[in-house]
Formats: sequence, C-alpha cells, structure tokens
Amino acid sequence: GAGKTRTGMDIVVRHLRASASNLVLWLADREELCEQAMTEFQKAWSACGNRDTKAYGYYASSNESLSGIDSGIIVGSLQAMNIVRNNDSERLELIYNSLRKKVTLVVFDEAHKAVAGTYAAVVNDFVSSGDIHADLIGLTATPGRKVNIDQVDEENSKLSEFFNHNKITMEVRGYLSPIDYLVKNGYLAKVNFKRLDYPNGSSVTRTLIDKAETYNELATSVDRNRLIIDTIADEVSNNKQVIVFACSVEHARNLSVALNCCGIKSASIDGEDDPIARRLRISRYKNGELRVLLNYGVLTAGFDAPRTSVSVIARPTGSLVEYLQMAGRAMRGKNSGGNEECTVYNVDDGIEIFNSMPMAFRHWDKGWDNTLTDELEQNEQGQPV
Repeated sequence: GAGKTRTGMDIVVRHLRASASNLVLWLADREELCEQAMTEFQKAWSACGNRDTKAYGYYASSNESLSGIDSGIIVGSLQAMNIVRNNDSERLELIYNSLRKKVTLVVFDEAHKAVAGTYAAVVNDFVSSGDIHADLIGLTATPGRKVNIDQVDEENSKLSEFFNHNKITMEVRGYLSPIDYLVKNGYLAKVNFKRLDYPNGSSVTRTLIDKAETYNELATSVDRNRLIIDTIADEVSNNKQVIVFACSVEHARNLSVALNCCGIKSASIDGEDDPIARRLRISRYKNGELRVLLNYGVLTAGFDAPRTSVSVIARPTGSLVEYLQMAGRAMRGKNSGGNEECTVYNVDDGIEIFNSMPMAFRHWDKGWDNTLTDELEQNEQGQPV
C-alpha cells in the first residue's frame, strides 16, 4: 500500500528514457496485477516520458503479439510467457528467443514467488542464460516464502540468493520500521487487531497439517459463521467496506448468499470465475455498490481497493506471507485514498496468529545482506539509530 508499483514504474521510466532501444519485461502472476501495471505505466510515462513509446499487454484479456517488439514495455503474465516458452511451434520459439536478446530490464511483481520452478525458469531465460543478461528487480511487501513465523527455511535462502542477497528497503532516521513511518505520515492505515471468539473455537486443538479437513470443519461451523456475519453486518452499518478471506470457494459463496439475504450487498470471487464476471464484481466493490467482497485465494496480493477499511481473516494460516497479504488489503492510508485506521479481525480457531506489523515485516531481515538489519540490532542493544 506504500507504492511499490509506482516506485517500480519510476525506475522503468528512467530506464526507458535512457535509451530508445531499451525494452522492459514486467512479469506478474495474475491478470489484475498486469492490468494495474499497464495503468500505472501509462500514468508514469504520460507525466515523465520523453518520446512516443508503447506498452504491450501479454496476458489473458489482451490481444497483443510478442512478434516485432523492439522497445518499450511488455506487461506479461507468467502463465502466458511460460506457454510461449514451452510451445513446440518453431515460430514461437524464434519470437521468444528474439525477445530474450532485446529485453534489458525485468521487473517481477510479487517477487516472493520468483523462485517457484516455472516462474524462475522464465526469469532466468532473460537475466542469466548464456550471453543474455538483463537487470532484474523484484517488488514485494513480504520478502520471504510461505513458512511459519518461527522458521527460517531453505526457500527463504533460495529467494535471497535469487536476488543476489540484495534487499532494498526504506530507511528513515528515527524509525525502527518503515511501517511506523508510513503509518505516521498517512501512507498506511494504523492497524487495530481484533480477535473473534466463538463457542468452542480456541478450546479445540487444530492444526494445519491436514488443511482441507480443518478448513471444512471451520467452514461448516454454525457458531463461527454466525459470528463472522454479525461482525460484517456491524461494520457495514458503520459505512465500512469489508474484505473477507474464507476457508474455501464454497465457504465464500455461502457467506455471500447469507449476507445478501440479510440485505448486505456482497459478492464472492474465486479462481473458477469467468474473468469478465470477476472484474465486474471487483469494479462494483471499488465504486461502493458492493459493501463486502469475499474470496478464497484470489485477493491475497496486489489487490488495490483503497476504501477497504476492514479485513476479516476467516481462513487460518501458518504462513506469515499469506497473513500479511490478507491483512494488508485494508492498510491503504489517507494519502493513498484510504483510511486513517483499519481493523483486522482474526477468527480465533486455536491456531497461532500474528498481530504486529512492524515485527512481521522485519521477520526476514536476517536472510538478506542489508544494513537495516544491523541498525535494528544495534538499536535493540540500546544504541541510537
């Protein structure tokens, strides 16, 4: 919520201004992120561009071809690029290899996903394959992998190595965490964490070892669902917009039906939706026509709806990455068109949760060679920052 995409586009614009032959490849794993990147590039280039150039969209809803592109920016979905990479067509292979020689900068949005097998293969084709070498920048609010908060595992090490152990973060004198600075200056909303307790919720020992079984148990709990619906109704009555993270696709849909029956305008979205229908529901939520948007596994990263001020996490997770992405959907500050404060509800299912944003965002520091970690450790020993 502090402007990763806009910061990234500022770098892209400077790179394209430096040479008319430069070509940027912006990669993301979801169509919504690709469309957001296209919009932000148009804004940035219209303000700071020094010539005519073109942005090419290469994802599900775009009609562009990769053929004949010599400069500008390509915003491509990783899925679409991977299809071209693995296609048996000799023509597509020639186009792909030609592109590899022309790209001078690769930007990976939601960079914590970069070491996933097929994604890493696409990136490596452009940045470290034979005599081909483009610069690489990753953008993420969560520079780690999906591990429990008390673990530092091999996947985190792989991610750090993938980006040459070079994490660039905000360093603001007088603040231990950039989160504190961003909240104080209105770029992020102050988070109020609230726990939702229901009968026999935290008293039952549950684990995420068998996630499907646990999620199904929670999704069908009458007491739990009544609490979630009542909480949402209270927030909507106070004119709040709410995002809900459900335990399953069916859970999200059922909650949406219940809310609509209560007179609360809501919709659920998931990966099974038709892309056009999904975009329409998201648009209706952003313009305020819908008060509640429910989802399972779709809106955990990169979703930009600044007026959202409440996040209901009704899907337990042992992953700090997932948790931060879910909580972060409500954190847009007033300077970003959002709110001064926001509320994150955690349904208490007897599974460990996280409740400190500054501490959470510092969790991965030790896996990277960055000076901020040293400064933070010095401060904890009583030395000034």
